[in-house]
Amino acid sequence: MLPGNSTYNRPVFLFLLIVLATACATAAFWAGEPKNSLPLPDKTHMEEVHTIAVPPFYGDTVEWRELTQETLSSVGPRLTVIPLQKVDAAAQMKKELAGSGPDARAEILVRIGRQIHADAVVNGIVLWKEKPEIILQVISCRDGGVVFWQSADFSIKEGPSAQGQRELLSQMLGPVKENAGKREKPVPPPPPRPKVEPAPKPELNPNSETQHRNETPKPEKKSKADKRRKGSKPPPSTEDVGPM
Repeated sequence: MLPGNSTYNRPVFLFLLIVLATACATAAFWAGEPKNSLPLPDKTHMEEVHTIAVPPFYGDTVEWRELTQETLSSVGPRLTVIPLQKVDAAAQMKKELAGSGPDARAEILVRIGRQIHADAVVNGIVLWKEKPEIILQVISCRDGGVVFWQSADFSIKEGPSAQGQRELLSQMLGPVKENAGKREKPVPPPPPRPKVEPAPKPELNPNSETQHRNETPKPEKKSKADKRRKGSKPPPSTEDVGPM
């Protein structure tokens, strides 16, 4: 510090304060590089995801889920992110997820996704070990396959650090944001029509035709009276009868 030159020293002092404040802010959150170098095992299915749901994360205590929802919502019209309230309202979701460990979540999440008509769901897992780790999976609701997988180590010293978490999530979910919704979903084939069995033809009894002939009614014989009338002479006309 130069004596008598307060005008020169004031900007330097302010710069040092900014540097110290930035160092304290960044020191509260630390994140390693994403671990999976090939996060898209099924790029085609990822491109067919147009609607995605973000259920509660396993072991989340620092709002990873909410920030993931926010990150995916920035993709734009190609990707619709189902509101958290609608996801939470899925029947028995909270009860089932509360009693399941990290390895048993996928099947439950797929059922939830199908219930709310999502193409895919995010399976978020936070492991609080010596080096805390966040794992993100995108699971297709069509067949239950994992179409995206990424993880990274992190450290939070003084509670949630939203800005640091956003930056890490944006980096981890980069392939999802880039590829989701680029391809039209395949139209499912129409359900097969039930086969209509033709009605069985009635079996013909060889004796039925003979029996039908025998049962044909014979014409009735004319009565004797009809025969007599036919053979009798007509009565004489009144013109032929002479005067008495």
